[in-house]
Amino acid sequence: MEQHAKRDTALLFCISALLLAGALAILLFPAPRFSARENRLLEDKPTFTLDALKSGALATRLDHYATERFPARNGLRSLAALTELALGKREVNGVIFCRDRSLARHTEVKDAAYQKNLRALQKLLSKRATGQACHVGVIPRRIEGRAQVLPAHYKGTREQEIYRTLQVALPDAHLFEGLTGENDWFCTDHHLTASGAFSVYCALGEMLGYTPIPREEFHAVTVSESFYGTSYAAAGIPTAPPDRITLLRHALDTELCLKRDGQAVSFRGVYDLEKACGNDGYAVFLGGNAAIVEITREEEDSRPTLLIIKDSFGNAIIPFLAQHYRILAADPRYCDRKTLLALTETADTCLVLCGIQTLCGGSFL
Repeated sequence: MEQHAKRDTALLFCISALLLAGALAILLFPAPRFSARENRLLEDKPTFTLDALKSGALATRLDHYATERFPARNGLRSLAALTELALGKREVNGVIFCRDRSLARHTEVKDAAYQKNLRALQKLLSKRATGQACHVGVIPRRIEGRAQVLPAHYKGTREQEIYRTLQVALPDAHLFEGLTGENDWFCTDHHLTASGAFSVYCALGEMLGYTPIPREEFHAVTVSESFYGTSYAAAGIPTAPPDRITLLRHALDTELCLKRDGQAVSFRGVYDLEKACGNDGYAVFLGGNAAIVEITREEEDSRPTLLIIKDSFGNAIIPFLAQHYRILAADPRYCDRKTLLALTETADTCLVLCGIQTLCGGSFL
């Protein structure tokens, strides 16, 4: 009996020592607040208040802080991901490890937000009866587009069912079902490549009424060979190979003038090449997300104005559309509804262009 008591005491002492060592490590050597791998700020140290203590918010934030700022965080995340793969799992932190070593993310479905966004799109399309040119394009996720590389026993998800219901709920919308090619999608990111964006641009031509510029008039330029995107950041799987970022450049690209939130950009044209090898390589397209983006020609631009209500998927597609239209692009995640409504009054044509995960994940319109 006494021997068991000594073992229990020793075990309790070891656990206490480990907890104390962990607490001291987080206190003295926390991981940097900015995570370059995930391209985001991690949880900040919580501020003590009596209200936060009473409500339990302080304990919750302390827990998040300890989880996100633990020393050697990146290494531990990679080790955890490799351990799960070694155990036979094909999904880590909501990211599927595909048979071709590419990554595909799940999407959290928020039914209330999805129904709200769906009603807004239906209302927008109903404006066609009044003579206003309105169109909707919904881009699938990589899970739908590259279903052939998913694990052999992968089961369909709620998100896939919602994607199928869009065909019924929005019969006039374009769902871009042809985005199935290997070169249409990044392997470590949820976005389309420039090649996939070009396919969307061609598909939109029939909807909007323009003749797409032939592919032969664009030349491919690789601006990064070490791009790791959002899926890689979420999964933390260190064995995933990097992506290339290849742009399709047109001779008239540099004659386009870009403004972000009313300010002229420091780069020429529609591609911020300095961002290509940074923490957010996808920001090479238009310089990244902004509330309002305006693109015109250098000379007086008398072309029709196309208003694009978009999420980040639109960033790679807009450079092609800018060859045909004066562009006004608004991201509802960053601009208020009043501004958005005002813009619709000034445009000749309105196009909503977003990914299915945006419609399912939160309020968009």
